[in-house]
Amino acid sequence: MLKQTLAQTTTGRLSTISTKVIKINRHYYSGKTTKQSNEIIHVRIRPSDNQSINDHSNIPSTNRNITTSGYLFENFQSKNEFSTIHNNDRDYNHKQRIITNRYLSISSKVAPHKNLIIKNHSHLKTNELSSDQYNLTKDHHKKPEKNTKKKSRTYRCLIISSLVSILLIAITIAIVLPILLLKSETTTTKTASLRWNTTGITVAGISGVGGRANNQLNTPYDAVVDYSYTLYVVDQGNNRVQKYMRNNSVGTTIAGLENGTAGSSSNQLNSPANVLVDFNGNLYITDILNNRVQYWSNGSSTGTTIAGNATGVAGNSNNLLYSPYGMARDLNTGTLYIADYDNHRIMSYASGASSGVVVAGGNGSGLNNTQLYNPIGLHFDSLSNSLLIANYGSNTVVRWVLGDSSWTLLAGDSNGLSGNTSTLLRNPRDVTLDPMGNMYILDRSNHRVQLYMAGESVGKTIAGVSGIYGNDSNLLNTPRSVELDSQLNLYISDRSNHRIQKFVRY
Repeated sequence: MLKQTLAQTTTGRLSTISTKVIKINRHYYSGKTTKQSNEIIHVRIRPSDNQSINDHSNIPSTNRNITTSGYLFENFQSKNEFSTIHNNDRDYNHKQRIITNRYLSISSKVAPHKNLIIKNHSHLKTNELSSDQYNLTKDHHKKPEKNTKKKSRTYRCLIISSLVSILLIAITIAIVLPILLLKSETTTTKTASLRWNTTGITVAGISGVGGRANNQLNTPYDAVVDYSYTLYVVDQGNNRVQKYMRNNSVGTTIAGLENGTAGSSSNQLNSPANVLVDFNGNLYITDILNNRVQYWSNGSSTGTTIAGNATGVAGNSNNLLYSPYGMARDLNTGTLYIADYDNHRIMSYASGASSGVVVAGGNGSGLNNTQLYNPIGLHFDSLSNSLLIANYGSNTVVRWVLGDSSWTLLAGDSNGLSGNTSTLLRNPRDVTLDPMGNMYILDRSNHRVQLYMAGESVGKTIAGVSGIYGNDSNLLNTPRSVELDSQLNLYISDRSNHRIQKFVRY
């Protein structure tokens, strides 16, 4: 855009002249590509109305300014004026750097040209314009400066924009991910249904028929399942432990005598009650009438006494037991916990120790929270470092944190009241927990299994019918133990029905 005004010259005045201002865009050529850069202004002054360029008589003496608006000047007479002039005017080629088809014009009448100067126009004819009289304020031959600042700003903007985008994504992930994880966890909890078929499947023994054949049981007391779904059954009436491979109804004797003979020798058992199986298939067996705990290594035909007296002597000293029933084991330390039924206490035997330590009870039988009353079932909860104890004589299940001197009530009545309601028990024999902390109680004399959701004191019957016994597939008869496999299916030793019942979770 032209920024200079035209004023009076020093040599005289030009009469009515046609003055044309030409805007020419500088181009650079690189192959077939043409790049446009800064504008160049050419001013051509020609006589109009056939007047001589030296005739200045009609030029008014008053200065008149030239104003601009965009690419056209306000005093321009006609938008098409220059097109006509261009057709008759001369084009200049400045070393092929100037494209002369882009123009601007001003009015045909101009003021004196005092300040009009043109530089570097030696190629112009003297009859058109004298180079020592006029000059151009901008040298149009000067190469345009590259807009490096603009590019730099663009790159910075791109970098900042990218960083902001990454930050926003990170913030979104940090906010949304925990919500999704929480939602997933909540969904999992809701969909992990705890429902079981109300009818059981006999997986060992013959319902209602006791015997000592390898497909029979006689008043089974305990049943456990290992990681490979191998079933181990304490066949109490036959004084032996039977092993059932998965989906096999025929058992193999792995501890005690196959013919069921009772005894106190190292290869015999006398009314065994509970069994634990470690990862190597080794057995821990409570031998009630021998007042001892036997360790039976995998594949061995004889056992080793690890707690109590090997000859069957009962007692209340720390190296003796009196009718041991339930057991639990700390897998991390190998410590064995034994429910010493007739001594009303829980004994702890460190791995390899010949004498035990009283860790719960030991203050005689009673209902006080420092006492136990015929503890029979036992479960070690590693998360709370506590023992869950089925207190057979007081109709309760209690928690005893190791190191504490008293228990807290989990189920049943603290005063020993028995019953078959959802809050009462009658001679509970076994207790266990699932991975979610829910509690399962074998309620022997009510012929049922009760489920207590974590933190609740009201139970729900999930196997058997409360207060009713029988040998139908939906009934139990004085059951003795309850076990869970990895799918939370229930395995129940249905003692008086001489069978092991499986209740499938769905």
